[in-house]
Amino acid sequence: MSLFIDISSCTLTGGIGRYVRDVIRFSPGNVTFVSRKNIPNNICNLFKESQRLIVREGVARPLWEVLILPGILKKEHRAMSAFWSPDWTLPQYDFSCPVFLTVHDPIPWLFPNDLDWKAKFWFKSRTPKSISKASFVFSDSAWSCQQLKKIFPKGNFLHFYPSIDGLLEKNFQRSFTTCQKRILYLGAISPRKKLDLLLEAFSLLVDDGYSMEWVGYCGKESFSVLKKASNLGVAWHQDCTDQNLRKILANVDCLVYPSEIEGFGLPIVEGMVAGIPVCALDTEVSREVGGSAVDYFAPTISSLVSSIKNSCNLTEEQYRAVNEKAKLQLDKIKGNDIKQAFKCIFKEVNK
Repeated sequence: MSLFIDISSCTLTGGIGRYVRDVIRFSPGNVTFVSRKNIPNNICNLFKESQRLIVREGVARPLWEVLILPGILKKEHRAMSAFWSPDWTLPQYDFSCPVFLTVHDPIPWLFPNDLDWKAKFWFKSRTPKSISKASFVFSDSAWSCQQLKKIFPKGNFLHFYPSIDGLLEKNFQRSFTTCQKRILYLGAISPRKKLDLLLEAFSLLVDDGYSMEWVGYCGKESFSVLKKASNLGVAWHQDCTDQNLRKILANVDCLVYPSEIEGFGLPIVEGMVAGIPVCALDTEVSREVGGSAVDYFAPTISSLVSSIKNSCNLTEEQYRAVNEKAKLQLDKIKGNDIKQAFKCIFKEVNK
């Protein structure tokens, strides 16, 4: 089988970029990658010798989907037995082979205020047609698939979790230590993350010796939230490297994730892998990802404060129990991750 994959989103910050990089990392040998952006060397190093890369650098998305990529596929169609776009739109091309699409989450439809007007327009105008073309649409969780099925009843949705192999290989779980009351938030600075709630809770904890760090990148309307955080003494790390993130995770006592809507919620997993207690807003997808290893709080200040205090004051026996639950939950996620998507593609092509 010769699989073509559009990896134009591989350099993006956040979950989509990471997902596409994992697609590259776990892809089989006979793959041709196509991209409308230049691919940096650190990502090119993920390619296998038998794989090809076709780049048309600097092409705007509309031109890429309507003209440039269809032209490439027309020339290559005899060598193409399947096409996968791990993003939300397929090229405007009449495929004669099975096609697959990744719509990471239902956020554009359930929380459109998190997007700028261009993204809103693109999701509204292009995604329905793309879903109608796809043999299967992959999403990041069972919850995401359920929500997308309500929005697009005719789509064939399957969930495959983001790969956590890279996190597990680093194996930086730490031993029980005396609590220092250090809190970490990991993720984008954007409205759906409910960071105002986190700051209100932290304002009640700071006089008791609690400190907090944020690691992430700027999303929509981030300026005012970051200003509030700075006034409360929150340390913010933008564009944090994996190495620095590991150091931070090794020196905090609790990871807090108050996000209202997620397709998956990778920071929950990163906390579990690091061996620190995790507090998450009580949502269906958080419970799917965190299982019984996470302490869940209601969307109130008092509930969040209580969850943080409980997580930062575990006994050694409680700490070990949380870690054992985390290991079992991580095994469940690893058993249905992105590598299974390739098996699904092979099966569909060869049926």
